[in-house]
Amino acid sequence: MLSLTRRIGERIFINGEEIKIKIISCNEEKVKLSIDAPATIKITKEPLTSLFTPQIRKPTTIYYR
Repeated sequence: MLSLTRRIGERIFINGEEIKIKIISCNEEKVKLSIDAPATIKITKEPLTSLFTPQIRKPTTIYYR
C-alpha cells in the first residue's frame, strides 16, 4: 500500500498518465476526488457502511462515459 499526502488541486498519476486522480476538496469528514481514466477501467467505491458492519456488501460500480 502506498500512502500519499496531497493538497487541494494536486494530482496523482497511475500507470504513467493513464489514470489521473485530482484532489478537488476536503474537510474533516470527506475528500472529494476527480478520477480521469479510460473507459476500459472499472472504477468502484466501497460503501461506507461496510466499514462498520460485518455484512458482506457488493461494491458500487460507477460508469461515467
